[in-house]
Amino acid sequence: MDLLHKYEIDSRNFDEDADDVHLTSSTPLQPIEFQKTQDFPENFSTPTLVLGLGTGASVFIHSHFPKKKPLAFLSEKTNHKRSPKLSSTEFNVNDESCIIYRVDDSDLILVVCHYIVTADRSFEWSKILFDHLNPNRVIVLSTMSASEFKGQNFQRYSPPLLRKIVTDKVKTYDDSICPYLETLNLVDKAPAAVITHCQIFGIPGEMYLSLEEPRGLEVETLVAFEPCLKRFLSSPPAKVSYSRLLNSLKPKKHIQLYL
Repeated sequence: MDLLHKYEIDSRNFDEDADDVHLTSSTPLQPIEFQKTQDFPENFSTPTLVLGLGTGASVFIHSHFPKKKPLAFLSEKTNHKRSPKLSSTEFNVNDESCIIYRVDDSDLILVVCHYIVTADRSFEWSKILFDHLNPNRVIVLSTMSASEFKGQNFQRYSPPLLRKIVTDKVKTYDDSICPYLETLNLVDKAPAAVITHCQIFGIPGEMYLSLEEPRGLEVETLVAFEPCLKRFLSSPPAKVSYSRLLNSLKPKKHIQLYL
């Protein structure tokens, strides 16, 4: 059998009738939009761009920067749920959105992406982001699954645990923050697309990955991010009660009684 021919058939959607098989092409992906607010400056540039990618990193960013103003958001037209109200800074862990903020009384720009950008859209997502933002330096926060992490001697690791990846253009670095990510591990999707863009285009880029248990987000995963705050904050960060924060984000249970 021709393997290439078989792949072409299997990679499409089809409806099988009694007489024949009707092949139909997959629905094309809609473009990703970068939508600006009235507060988005005309000549936009930022010394430092901090990205919180995924639920764990976005929760951490929100907890340490409560005072911020939305400037824009990245929207996938195929999912209207990923188009939040830009006038709101309320955090909803179930809100599938990617919002760009400016921190009050600061030139720090935050990109907070609550949902996981799929692998097939990550390159496009990253390209559109950097087409509109011109950072001198990039810091990425994200998480990695404890079930997939490969450490020394293949031991089982648990949070808190933090690892880093830096691009060639990072000249000065504090090695006390955390070790480098072990070479057996792979980074994919939006975090990989962003740090690859930084490496290719000569932007100093740093990525911090906090270990997360498969059962869900826990306090230890958020605590592990704290040492990297000194990479973009001049003053010590305020203390945050992560346990109280996570409890407030849990969906309320509704109990129905049948009499």
